[in-house]
Formats: sequence, structure tokens, C-alpha cells
Amino acid sequence: MLQSFSHDALKFYIRWFPIAKGKIRLLSRIWKWCTPPPYSREAQVEGTPIRMRCDLTKFVQRHIYFFGHFEQADCANWMKAARYANTIFDVGANVGLYSLLAASVNPTATIYAFEPTASIQTEFETNLRLNTIQTVQIESFAVGATSASGFLHRSVGPTGDNEGTNYVTAGKLRDTDTEVRMVSLDDFCLQRGIEQIDLLKMDIEGGEYDALVGAQGLLGRKAVKCLFIELLERVAVPQGGHTTVEVKQILHNFGYTIYKVEHGKAVQVPVEKVHTGNGDNVIAVADKASLEQLLHS
Repeated sequence: MLQSFSHDALKFYIRWFPIAKGKIRLLSRIWKWCTPPPYSREAQVEGTPIRMRCDLTKFVQRHIYFFGHFEQADCANWMKAARYANTIFDVGANVGLYSLLAASVNPTATIYAFEPTASIQTEFETNLRLNTIQTVQIESFAVGATSASGFLHRSVGPTGDNEGTNYVTAGKLRDTDTEVRMVSLDDFCLQRGIEQIDLLKMDIEGGEYDALVGAQGLLGRKAVKCLFIELLERVAVPQGGHTTVEVKQILHNFGYTIYKVEHGKAVQVPVEKVHTGNGDNVIAVADKASLEQLLHS
């Protein structure tokens, strides 16, 4: 009884207390003490009709449950862009938050969600059923420079509970790595007869450089209209073998401009900027009209 009361009080504090500083650290320390089992709970994403089954032992899902959102500002921009997109790619989909949000604001869009971790795919499928969404196709491929085999390296991040930090390498790093299928975006689109990607999200823990190398055909003809990409130097270099500057250079070479969008305003991000700390989620567009549409939707 006391534990249930403490759980509800913690959730109320996280959601409604106006000072954000220290909340994530506090939550990570005391949530388990305050929460009676089972640790699988259902939550509604704030401001949307989307419901998700959340495993509270995992960082991203715990954040969604207690806060009601994850990467709130980026998700808001994503939903604005998704309203006008016919074909959407979610590369590094995790449990499906971005795909679910896109489907909620644009039920006629076709959404391809790439997630190579089998256990996370299962959680994603649960969320699709929970929301009766049928326009999202889960693809078990990892996205890379070429279509080949790779190895999934399971990681839980520095806090030991972040399920979103798995990454794929060409070679095996340890015995527990599992073999997965890799595909380049150029090959995937050719095989499926997809001529244009209106909106693409890429969050693959350092694999962004290789994924863009595998999309040079699409990028060269500006067939990817708008990209949301996570740039984080501390994973890009050791896990992907390339800097965040090199990732942006590929886009720049194909005529894309990169922005950071906050509070409805876009600021151009210099190619030479290194994305340290917690990194940045940036938006790259093939033409200014795509950005203007997003900002004024």
C-alpha cells in the first residue's frame, strides 16, 4: 500500500513539478523502491493517442512512463514533418516511439521501421497491436553501407539500463554477438520499388556514417527529402569509426543543409562542429521549402 502511494507520488512529481533539474537522476535512484512489481506498465504518450507498454527496468521506456514523453521537442518536430510525408523510414526504431507518433498523425503514410534486435522487435510489435496500427512495417535489417551480414553487439550504455544503445559491426566483437542481416538504403529502396523517402529518422549508435554511404544513390538525386539524425561523437568514433563532422560532410557534399530546430526556430549547424556531450538531434533538408513546411505546420 505504502509502495503504491510512493509510486503514484513519484509519478506526479516527475510529471508536474516545474523544475526539471535532477529529475532523471532522482528517478533512476528511487523508482524501483517506490514501484511494486510487476515492472511492465502501460502509459499514454503525452498529447497523443499513443499508448505504450513500458518495461520500467529500461531507461527509454521508464522515461516514457514517468515523464509521459521522450525527446519531447524532437518528437514534436517529427510529428509536424510526418503529417506531410507519404513514405517514412525509422532507422533504429527501438520500441517504436517515432513510428507510432508518425502513424498517429498520418494514418495514410507507409512507414518502414528498421530494428535488428529481436527482443526489442517483440516489444515494438506489442505497441503496434496496442494501438491497432497496421501501416508500420517492421524490418529486422540493420542499415549499413552495403547489403551483407553483420553482428549485433548488445550494449546497455553507461547506466547499465539503456536498451537503445545496441549497435552493429561488420565483425564479431565478442562471443555473445549475434549475426544479423544488413541492407543499404539504396538496395532496400530498389528492391521494394521505393523512389522517394519523404522523411527519415536515423538513430543507430554510430552507424550513421555507413548508413549514409549506403544511401548515396538516394542522396545524390535528393530522393530523401528530410532527415532527422542523432549525432553523438562519443559513439560515432569508437563504434562507427567516423566523426560527427564526417557524417555531416556526406550530407553537405550532396547539397543538404543541416539545422538544429528549437522552439520553432531553425539555426544552421556548421559542418565542422563536433557534437560532444549528449550530442544533438539535427535535421537535414534537401531544400529550404521542406524546412519551412516543418516550421510553419
